[in-house]
Amino acid sequence: MSQIIHPTPLLDLLASSKAPHAGEPQNAGGLATRALQLIDFELSEYARITELDLGMGRLSLRHTDPHGAAAMRSLYQQWASQADELLARLRNYGLHEQLEEKYEELERAVGRTLAMLSVTLDSLAQADEQARTGQTFSLEEVRRELRAAAGR
Repeated sequence: MSQIIHPTPLLDLLASSKAPHAGEPQNAGGLATRALQLIDFELSEYARITELDLGMGRLSLRHTDPHGAAAMRSLYQQWASQADELLARLRNYGLHEQLEEKYEELERAVGRTLAMLSVTLDSLAQADEQARTGQTFSLEEVRRELRAAAGR
């Protein structure tokens, strides 16, 4: 069964500032102000989730607690999806240039989150096992390989 995805209430808040009351002119400044408030809200939500994750010992990356990690990753995923939708809507409205600094801050936070989520718990468990059994490379071996690759 496929899930129907509805716009988040945050996007409804942004859209509602787009439609002026009858007889009133369009208020582009009001839209930018509301967009900035929504970006700040998303950034504060990200900080709260990260604080919770760190307080629980970086639970999102703890492959030894798959249920806890899955729950924390779900929080991150929901946040990233909502924040990414907001970024797309801001681009569509042309506000990304007007709100460049805050827009890019939110974009970086979404990117970091998606990168973290792309590392699977299985790959973390495998890396831990490799380190535990000594299947690693010394720093000097890595440097040699990098130098050799750069010389090509």
